[in-house]
Amino acid sequence: SDTDNITNDTVPRITGSAEAGSVVQLFQTGEQEQDSQLVGETTADDTGNWQIATNNLADGTYNFSASATDIAGNTNNSSTMLELTVDTTQPTINFTTSIDTEPLAEGARLTGNLDGSGSDISAISYRFNDGAEIAVTFNDTGAFDQEFDLTGVSDGDYTLTVTITDTAGNISTTTYNITIAGSSEIT
Repeated sequence: SDTDNITNDTVPRITGSAEAGSVVQLFQTGEQEQDSQLVGETTADDTGNWQIATNNLADGTYNFSASATDIAGNTNNSSTMLELTVDTTQPTINFTTSIDTEPLAEGARLTGNLDGSGSDISAISYRFNDGAEIAVTFNDTGAFDQEFDLTGVSDGDYTLTVTITDTAGNISTTTYNITIAGSSEIT
């Protein structure tokens, strides 16, 4: 995302704009300026847009800078450093109630917390079989406690799918074989 600079792409493309026809160089900068390494070079298109793919990056935080040299040989170094975080860690969840050992009935709750590894969690949802996704509300610490929505779900065996998405775009999906017994649905 260009809004939070967090990605699960290990070879992200850095984009920017410069004077049309300028030669743009992208540098990965280290702690010291002399530690900068050239990542790639390209020419800005007719509208000034450019993009350069990075090298393969492991999980972590990286700093990038760019310079553009126009047709006349004038060089403009970017004064703004781009800080980019690569996160490929799959989000995980810890349930504090058992959801697949006893039948679920009206009033059953989905409770637990997020493990805190990797990026912040942006969404949690669940669904029964191929039904609609139902969002789960969680607080700032990643804890959640929500009654299952059994609207339109009859008693019987189902696959419960829980999906977690983090801000880097990593998606973790876990399925459980469950039984619903005592729902208020009339069959």
